[in-house]
Amino acid sequence: MEQQPNVSPEEQAAYDSFMDVALQVIYGDAFNEIFERLRADADPIEALAQTAVEIVRRVVASASENGQQMNGDVVFHAGIAIVEELADRMGDLGIHDFTEDELEKVTYRALDLYRDVEIENGELDQEGAQADWANLQEANRSGELDALMQDMTAMSGGKAPAAMQQQPQPSQQPNDGTAGGLVR
Repeated sequence: MEQQPNVSPEEQAAYDSFMDVALQVIYGDAFNEIFERLRADADPIEALAQTAVEIVRRVVASASENGQQMNGDVVFHAGIAIVEELADRMGDLGIHDFTEDELEKVTYRALDLYRDVEIENGELDQEGAQADWANLQEANRSGELDALMQDMTAMSGGKAPAAMQQQPQPSQQPNDGTAGGLVR
């Protein structure tokens, strides 16, 4: 029997909404620029972590502009799912095939980057960040990190949204060094 994630209907709805917006960013107008930038970076781990954090920050900012406060657990789990989504597409596009060890490094690096931005902006929920970090470390220690990441896939229903079904292929030349407003 498949293990079901332990989330409330409200958390599930918030996660689904977050991921819908994130996937619109990834597979929308910025698709070519995002993946050309990922292709051009010499360090795929750092590039993936930075890009995932930028996408998460855009979704959180959009929610905030609409008067919505994002639950830290939702942001954390959606961030992991975004890392996995980008990594999968990078593999599909021949940019880089990530190992489990590399994905773990990306996840930790993305958490560090996100925390640094939150501190810099005075937005860090210290208690929530410590709880998220403890959860991630415990999952890693107990060998449950893969299961945690699989839970993220289960939260999304394991289904690929329509935007992911027909992916455009990135052009060979990035146009201006940005990724749909995502600037390095």
